[in-house]
Amino acid sequence: LKRTFSLAYDRLTLAGERPVLANETVIVQSYKCQVLSSLLDEAESRSKGKVREIAFPVSEAAAQLARLRAQEKKLLEADGTEASDTQIAELSAKLRNLEKIRKELLVQGMSPPVRFFMDTVLDGGLTHAVVSELGQCLASWRKPRLQPLIHQRRDLLEKRLQLHQDLRDQNPAQVQKELDTLSKRLAETEQASEQLSITLDTFWEEVAAISDLSQEMQGLGLRIPQELPDTRTLKSLYAQWAWTLNCPVQLLFGSPLQCAGQFLVEVLKDLGSQYHRELFVVSVIGIQSSAKSTLMNFLFGCGFATSAGRCTRGLYCSLMECEKRTLLIL
Repeated sequence: LKRTFSLAYDRLTLAGERPVLANETVIVQSYKCQVLSSLLDEAESRSKGKVREIAFPVSEAAAQLARLRAQEKKLLEADGTEASDTQIAELSAKLRNLEKIRKELLVQGMSPPVRFFMDTVLDGGLTHAVVSELGQCLASWRKPRLQPLIHQRRDLLEKRLQLHQDLRDQNPAQVQKELDTLSKRLAETEQASEQLSITLDTFWEEVAAISDLSQEMQGLGLRIPQELPDTRTLKSLYAQWAWTLNCPVQLLFGSPLQCAGQFLVEVLKDLGSQYHRELFVVSVIGIQSSAKSTLMNFLFGCGFATSAGRCTRGLYCSLMECEKRTLLIL
């Protein structure tokens, strides 16, 4: 490979003198990337700051359901008062309404971005080239949107640190008020970043949520739309993603953190029944932003996402084969 590049470089010369180098950067997007970017742009324009609710409605509804259940559990564990009983009743009403909305979302079918993703994977097959192409497309879509939010978050954190230091010397009540305002702005910035942090994992979360909800509806004797892909096909594709392509799999996700549903459990069970090998678990634990993902990528070639200002949310794993042993990298 070095020799090939060396020959190509030698040929890009004028009379053996100065090399001819490019003076412009030309960004070329494939047709798939153009379509996917335009579909996400359309979802963003309709979302009013909540693009995930438009592009990934089923998984977002599942996350909202988990948050409401966590709130309900917290209230039930608290001391029983008239106020808490009222709050519990309100939460129960919200939960019932959300369950109804989830079923309606499934009837509506997949959103345009998710439909395009599934058509791409089903028609062209799941290959490293497709994964790389779509991954780069999403990275290009995210970068200009997330960069300002990353800088804003960094500035807010620095201001908050400074205010904590000023608590000793200045009026505590005034400083605390400013801290509360900063904390609110910081939470809003992080929520905006979360809405725009769309990766291939986000698409698979939606596919898994659709599969789990389809099985739930079938268990209740309800019909599901014919346009939804067969559940077995989806599980086979995700098994190929996790095992054949060694792509990272998200085990814990969302806020509050929740375990992946029955879809992933059944995929891993099927893989376990196909490959009877000793399983070795390798995990890394450390403080935030201490380069845990970078270390695992360097040691095992996992492919965990890393970038400046990014923290891994939840828990990821990667499956791979080494000397007839199966490694589970956490």
